[in-house]
Amino acid sequence: MAIWRRADTKKQREIPAFTAGIGKPVSRVLWFLMLLVFSTLFFQPDNTYAGQASLSWTEPTTNTNGTELTDLAGYKVYYGTVSGDYTQNVNVGNVTNYTVSNLAAGTYYFAVAAYDTSGNQSTYSNQVSTTIPAQVTLTVGDSGTGSGTVTSSPAGISCGATCSGTYNSGTTVTLTATAAADSTFTGWSGGGCTGTGTCSLSLNANTAVTATFSAAQTITYTITATAGTGGSIAPLGATTVSSGGSQSYAIAPASGYSIATVTVDGAPVGAVSSYTFSNVTANHTISATFVPPASTLATTAGTTPSGSTPAFSDVPSSYWAYGYIEAIYAAGITVGCGSGDFCPSEDVTRDQMAAFIIRSLYGDNFTCSGGVSCSTTTPYFSDVPATDYFFPYIQKLAQLNITTMVGTYLPEEGVTRGEMAAFIIRALQIKSGQPTVSFTYTQTPYFTDVPAGSTFFPYVQRLKDLGITTVTGTFDVDEIVTRDEMAAFIARAFLGMQ
Repeated sequence: MAIWRRADTKKQREIPAFTAGIGKPVSRVLWFLMLLVFSTLFFQPDNTYAGQASLSWTEPTTNTNGTELTDLAGYKVYYGTVSGDYTQNVNVGNVTNYTVSNLAAGTYYFAVAAYDTSGNQSTYSNQVSTTIPAQVTLTVGDSGTGSGTVTSSPAGISCGATCSGTYNSGTTVTLTATAAADSTFTGWSGGGCTGTGTCSLSLNANTAVTATFSAAQTITYTITATAGTGGSIAPLGATTVSSGGSQSYAIAPASGYSIATVTVDGAPVGAVSSYTFSNVTANHTISATFVPPASTLATTAGTTPSGSTPAFSDVPSSYWAYGYIEAIYAAGITVGCGSGDFCPSEDVTRDQMAAFIIRSLYGDNFTCSGGVSCSTTTPYFSDVPATDYFFPYIQKLAQLNITTMVGTYLPEEGVTRGEMAAFIIRALQIKSGQPTVSFTYTQTPYFTDVPAGSTFFPYVQRLKDLGITTVTGTFDVDEIVTRDEMAAFIARAFLGMQ
């Protein structure tokens, strides 16, 4: 018997091969979390500021499978005080650096996670840690009568303006004190600092330091100003001047008077109308003397007027110098040689010359003060003691710089005609308010015995220019002048006689 089998006519379906991997459906969350390539997290330089930590990282650009990362939205910074246990976080947005602030002292651990535009977050980055040191405050105060500034290194204190600063515990701070111009830094106190150098402290706790400044001691000096009859000096009397300071004086003659000379610390400085002491570092004196009008001189001291009865028994009215001798007697310039005589033919001595010149300028009413050269008790010349009759006249002559002698004056020696010319011209310069050695004169010699190179040439030339001498040819410069000749010279020079 034959066996028949029915053929199966149902069509077999083709089943496609299934490929896992890239084509396999996988959630977007897993893809982002598992395959994001995250760059290394690290601290930025200078991250050790107390109370903060500065982090930075490099933006990831691909997934783990090499595909481009296109939907990165931002980052979160995670941190805590236990490694791997991040109790706090902050969404920092799409940036690659961030500073976490307001951190108390202690050790902190940090990690960063990225998230995409859908809010899906990656795994943590590597972990970094840092220790925030404890902070201490350094306060600076100042004391004393002076002033100054205190600065710190490292910076933070600049006192005056900023007198406290906060530093990491363990920081060494160096303080420098600088006194103001009118003060002195006298030392540190507090914080273990002493002395007047810099102050270095290792800060482990809040610390207070005091800088003491003392006002510089003011040193003062006294300038004493005096003025003789016939004028003024301002300010008059004692004036206090600070060390290094200055003080000016104004000298003014009264009506009809002129400045004779101004003497500073005993040395004449000329007939100046003003004088300034600069950079004062010692006590000083300044005095001014004045010359009265010639008409006053001619009428103040004489007891016998010129004319009528002769003043001196040895000078009759017929004597060639009678008028001159009578005039200088009436002006108080001479009192004669004693016993009612004038002794006209005797030589004039140097001490008599001093009296003639000073009386011609001031009469007998003059003061002598302002240094050794015009002391009333201390002789300027060793051979003219204070008991000498001519002492005040010679002292005044030295003060006015009319005599240039040093050490000794030789009071009893005769006065040559050349010396007489110098005495008179210098005195006339004083009377006119001019320096004793500054005057003009004819340069061509008048006299054969007084050439241009002679010591007395300027004075003799000036004497002739003014008509005080009338001689011609020779002047007899080295001859001793007699008292009658001196009367003529004095009367012509100071009383305006011819």
